[in-house]
Amino acid sequence: FLSVGYTSWVENTTKSSVLYIPSWSMFLKAVSVDYFTISGLKEYNSSGGEIGSLNYNDTAVTFNIGAKLYIIDLGLNLKIISEKISSYSGNGYGLDAGLIFPFSKQIKIGVSYLNSGTFKLKVDEEKIKIDLPQTLRAGVSYQKENFLFDIDWERADSESILHFGGEIKFQDKYFI
Repeated sequence: FLSVGYTSWVENTTKSSVLYIPSWSMFLKAVSVDYFTISGLKEYNSSGGEIGSLNYNDTAVTFNIGAKLYIIDLGLNLKIISEKISSYSGNGYGLDAGLIFPFSKQIKIGVSYLNSGTFKLKVDEEKIKIDLPQTLRAGVSYQKENFLFDIDWERADSESILHFGGEIKFQDKYFI
């Protein structure tokens, strides 16, 4: 399966995506390439004078890996990241990992750890190492017939957030 997408948002802002889902692999579930760009911005010096145009682009290549270990679903994303802002550029890698445990037929428990990795930014010939913003999430969902409810806790940047959600299904094809 191959999917290609292109979106143009506000002026000079675009996102392109290519997603490949192999049918031949037992563990590799998908490979995606995302390219985000903003062009035509104006760059100014410290005195406020215009000195040219500023362009931004971001590329991410992600390998999605998944497996079932007994009854537990395991997932892993390996990310390669590249970014360029005007004359500054950088690259890095990231890792996301998660699992879902079916506690019962209706209740699932999940946990994930996102953005373990580093990014190296090149500024005036000096490389600066930046840790990616890491996030820990844990949640539980309850599903019965056409109704799904979930709650999860997120910890990122020394801040905790609770998320709630739900879904109702009608005629096996409409979801709210």
